[in-house]
Amino acid sequence: MLPEDTPNPPEGFEWKDNYLAKKKKKSFMEKGADSLRNMTKNMKTGDWIFLLGTLGLAAANPKGRGGQAKVIQHNLDKSRELGVATAKSALSRVRNYVIPKLQKTETDVIAMREFITKDLKGVDPRIIQNIIKAGPVAFERFRKEIEELQKYHIKNGATLKPHTINNLFNDVASLESADGVDLNKLLDQKYRGHMELLNSSKSPSEYDAGVFGAMYGDPNSALKDSARYLKMAGNIPVGNRSFDYSQLDTLDPSQIGFDMASADIMADYDVTKGMTDPTDAKIDKQVSQQIVRVLSVMGDNETIKTTYNNILDEGMFPDDWDGNVNNIKNFDVSNDIKDKMIAMSEAGEKVFTLLWKQSADKKQLQRNMSSMVDSYAQTSSDNKSVFRATDFLNIANINKDTVFVDKATLVTFIKVMDKDSILLPQTMLKYRSKLDPKKILEVSVIDAIEDRYPNE
Repeated sequence: MLPEDTPNPPEGFEWKDNYLAKKKKKSFMEKGADSLRNMTKNMKTGDWIFLLGTLGLAAANPKGRGGQAKVIQHNLDKSRELGVATAKSALSRVRNYVIPKLQKTETDVIAMREFITKDLKGVDPRIIQNIIKAGPVAFERFRKEIEELQKYHIKNGATLKPHTINNLFNDVASLESADGVDLNKLLDQKYRGHMELLNSSKSPSEYDAGVFGAMYGDPNSALKDSARYLKMAGNIPVGNRSFDYSQLDTLDPSQIGFDMASADIMADYDVTKGMTDPTDAKIDKQVSQQIVRVLSVMGDNETIKTTYNNILDEGMFPDDWDGNVNNIKNFDVSNDIKDKMIAMSEAGEKVFTLLWKQSADKKQLQRNMSSMVDSYAQTSSDNKSVFRATDFLNIANINKDTVFVDKATLVTFIKVMDKDSILLPQTMLKYRSKLDPKKILEVSVIDAIEDRYPNE
């Protein structure tokens, strides 16, 4: 029998020089070498790491291949657990931190772009560029102050002009040139640093998982599992694009939102610079309106008016009254009179109480009020709403430069002025220290409303 007649020799035999011969068994080393050659023929770096780790396990494991298989399976399971845990952690971070921050940034950018387009139209681009670079906190502060200026101009029948905003800045010439700068792109660059990272981000499955993932399972197995689980969670819109959780999880916290790396200090500016101070006119008008409210409490009824005239003419408010309405109940008068005194003291956001505490001559203040009751009663119904109450109250002398007798009186004044809706938040007011009446302190309206006072 020749080889060409029987191409496949029987099991255990092989062709040797045109005759069948029994196969010679290979040694353990020869078998190992053949196996190693077959295994490594097309191996990559990660496969080598896996193989060397496996051989190391076999050499170190006295229980042989069975024990080795259990160890490998155990670590494969652990790798999958790590992938799931990583995905869960990433989902939590993306949902609770990344997405809210990205969404707020997107909303802020839209609002800021609208503000620049609408409210800063015609303003020196150097100023806009400087404010953008100064950061979101400075931008928001500036935006609020410009809105307050807008309100002031509208109330005074005017429009906030670009040159007015330009004039707020003390030294525009010192600002960095904005020639050739696209302010829209600058806004995106500074406030949406995450976009560049998203555009260039790789899927986590492409990252090196290290020896752990390569030795005990498929290279990158833990991260591949994590990426797969994250992708299964769906996509999230960011602006006009969509990203999966695995891409968003690669975002570093410093890259979400405003790019702080090159933030500059905003140039000095003064929102009251070049403005006609309207504060005194506002005070005169508002105090007058609140006093008219007090007079309306007294009413047009002759009997009621007479009662109030008697209270004021006879000086029933004692000079040592501290302005606390609750203490009126201790006055030595009838309950009916007490009720009317309380009503008078509380009307108009306690404007009478304010005038009382600020007036040096309490008796004269009461006589003035009595005279005002008569004048108001004689005024026609059509003119009562424009009655000039402050003409009778010069003795109180309340204006923007008034030094209020104490902190409480200053707060009462702000309430009379309808809190912060009439006075600009940065308007500075003065009051005397409770510990040292000779010491005069200053506080802005907004700080007083927020109960932030200088240390006495």
